Amino acid sequence: MFESGFIGIILIIAVAAFVIFSAAAKKQKEKKYIRIFEDRVHEYIHQQKILNPFTIYRDMEDSPDIPREVLRKLNAFDYIDREVKKAKAEKGDESGIL
Repeated sequence: MFESGFIGIILIIAVAAFVIFSAAAKKQKEKKYIRIFEDRVHEYIHQQKILNPFTIYRDMEDSPDIPREVLRKLNAFDYIDREVKKAKAEKGDESGIL
C-alpha cells in the first residue's frame, strides 16, 4: 500500500515537472521567434530600405523561420506598420522635409 502511494506521488511530481518544463521551453521558443521577427523587420527597413509594410509582412508570412501563429499573436502587421512609419518620420527629419 505504501509503495503504490509513493509511486503515485512520484508520478504526479514527474508529470508536473514535465508540464512546467514544456511551458518554459515554449515561452523561450516564442521569445526567440520574437527576436528573429524584430531583427528581420529592422533589416528590411534599415538595410534593404523596404518601406512597404505589405511587402514586409508577406515576406514574413512566407518565411518558414517564424510560424504564422506567432505572427498573429504579435499583431505583426501593426508592428511592421508602426516601424515603417517611424522610419519614414526619421528619414523626413534627417532630410528636413517635415
